[in-house]
Order: sequence, then C-alpha cells, then structure tokens
Amino acid sequence: MAQLRLFVGYFLYSTELTASYQRLYAEGAPLCSAKWVAPEQLHCTLKFLGEVHAELLPPLTEALTPWLGNVACPIRLTGLGTFPSPQAPRVLYIGVEDPTEGLRVLHQRIQERLQPLGFPPEERPFKPHVTLARIRSVRHPDSFRHYLRTHRGELFAEFEGFRLVLVHSQLTPQGPLYSVLAPAE
Repeated sequence: MAQLRLFVGYFLYSTELTASYQRLYAEGAPLCSAKWVAPEQLHCTLKFLGEVHAELLPPLTEALTPWLGNVACPIRLTGLGTFPSPQAPRVLYIGVEDPTEGLRVLHQRIQERLQPLGFPPEERPFKPHVTLARIRSVRHPDSFRHYLRTHRGELFAEFEGFRLVLVHSQLTPQGPLYSVLAPAE
C-alpha cells in the first residue's frame, strides 16, 4: 500500500522575502553547519499529517476542501528563532505573526475537521514559523547568538493572504521535493 508524506500549509513568495532570505543566509551560513531551505521552498506548515495511505487521499482532500485555496488572512514574518532552544539549536526559523488570529482559527478548524479521519490534534501549542535551516552544529556560538539577537524583532515580509494547499513531501538526499496535490492548479 503506497504511503504519502503530507502536510497542509502555504508557500511564501515575494521579492521582499527573497532579499531577506539572501541576507540572512549570507550572515548565518558561516556561523553554523546547516541544510538551508531553498528560497522557492519557504513555507509554513499548518498541519503535518505524516505518512498517509494513498487510499485516504480522496476523503482527506474532501475534508479540507472548504479551506484550501486563497485565504485572506494577513501575516507578518518577523524575528529569527530556534527550536528547541537558543542553547541547542536544531532549526532556524522566521516567526509568523498572526495579528487577526485568523491563522490560529484556521489551524484549529483544520484539526477538528481531520480528527474523524484519524489525525489527532497537536499536543504542542501552535507556533507558526517558516523554517530557514536545519542546523547540524554551530561553529561560532557567540556570533550565532548575536545573529539571533540582531534579527529578533526584524520585519522580513508581510502578506495580505496566502494559498492554502495540501502538499506531498518526498524526502531525497538533496532535500525535500514538494508537490501540491490540492487544490488543483
């Protein structure tokens, strides 16, 4: 039985974000050994579904249909952060501000809608973010902490909305390959 690695999210494209990414990469790459996300693959995951049997794709798509497509929800990409902590960084990200709470509400509704299909709600609090890099090690800890502090409150880009999609993520040695499954282009 074929399985697909899936998530619900949105990709982010703008010249403003690309310029910010290039600057953050130029400053941050020398400070750590990391796998950086390609700028055209920058996205925010609303709900990670994991490995899903292909036979579940039709009911899953049907359940998500009311929310997939263009969403009028302003968001602001601000500040750098790390998971799980600044002392032991494994993920470098840009935070996503949700000034109208629309993103939080959308996340909650999607979780409620998918629960009957066997997708349990997240136990962790929802913290929308855009992953920039997966960090293997920090070469210069003091400089890396300064890098994070310097960009803590910086506004990188603003969006009036986004296109919510169901995405198939194929992991490869070169990095993930993303294919939008729904809504149809």
